[in-house]
Amino acid sequence: MTKYILTALITLSLAGCNALAVSTNHDPYAKFSDYKSFDWMKESKLGDGKPNPKRDLLVRQLQFVLERELKAKGVQKQTKSPDILIGYYGHKEDRSNSIETERANYWGTRDRYDYYQRTGQDLGSRYVPPKPVDRGGYTRTYETQTIEYSLGTLIIDFFDAKSKQIIWSATLQGILDKQDLPKQLEQGLVDAIKKFPPKK
Repeated sequence: MTKYILTALITLSLAGCNALAVSTNHDPYAKFSDYKSFDWMKESKLGDGKPNPKRDLLVRQLQFVLERELKAKGVQKQTKSPDILIGYYGHKEDRSNSIETERANYWGTRDRYDYYQRTGQDLGSRYVPPKPVDRGGYTRTYETQTIEYSLGTLIIDFFDAKSKQIIWSATLQGILDKQDLPKQLEQGLVDAIKKFPPKK
């Protein structure tokens, strides 16, 4: 049953119905009200770090969304003496899932699907167990379907710029929407920043 559910979820995701799952964690001792500015860590990267124009565009989109959402919370980008340093790391894993489905092909009389039938007696709306009916016959065929997909993971870490200690982290994970990855990424980032600063 788990295999069938997984296949259904993958199929829906590939059809553009998926959202990235977001989880966060934070330092309970950090005083988040003191953090008013941020800058990017140079070590941040997506994928293997090799030159890739499409991935570079995705990075710029990621930074744009984070800057916009943090600004709305009163945290501005500042290259000189920022309060927070933001790092991110992302990768994807290509996977495939195979499922065998059974198809039954029926033939015979139309009443093969009749589970109940009236008697000649005046029973109103009551039904009685059906009389034997000719259900014809059927054959079974099996088909194996392979679904290929990519599982993506993005980790965003906020560091205290002075102590270099991590104060907040978000993990975004899910099946990547190949039809509209930028939109999927944006929604995931918006959902993540909604949880910053953490509620006590």
